[in-house]
Amino acid sequence: MVVRALRSGATGVTVVHGRESRPGRPPGITARFGTVGGARDVPELGGTAVEILFGQKLLKNQTVVVDVEWRVDPVHTASTHYQQAVSAGLRECLLHVVFLPEAVPAACHAYRGVPQPEDAYRSRRILLDASHSVHLLTTRHRGGVHGIGWTWPD
Repeated sequence: MVVRALRSGATGVTVVHGRESRPGRPPGITARFGTVGGARDVPELGGTAVEILFGQKLLKNQTVVVDVEWRVDPVHTASTHYQQAVSAGLRECLLHVVFLPEAVPAACHAYRGVPQPEDAYRSRRILLDASHSVHLLTTRHRGGVHGIGWTWPD
């Protein structure tokens, strides 16, 4: 993600990884273009909050690229989506999901609101690329939830 400082002195950003309403250990976290400052369980959000440090104080309007990888233990129920809830005023947001070559979904879709692919107004199909990944670039986001969902082969 690209983060822009709204005022001088910003040193990090906090991101939350949800667990799709199932209990479990916090994910393994790797930050590229930033360092993990700390992580804590946030039960009321059903996830883990992670502080990503920039390594310097930003000036007002300065941008920094932050890349966070979440590694979760295999579970009995396969994941069906990845989403992000954001506040209003976000200019752009890129979601990127990479699948293992031996575990690619049958179909993927981008959505706003809740992940219901049958809702054509809020959902559209997106295709896997040659790297077994899909992405969604949201611009001029008004706030709320947006994400990428998928269905697994039978």
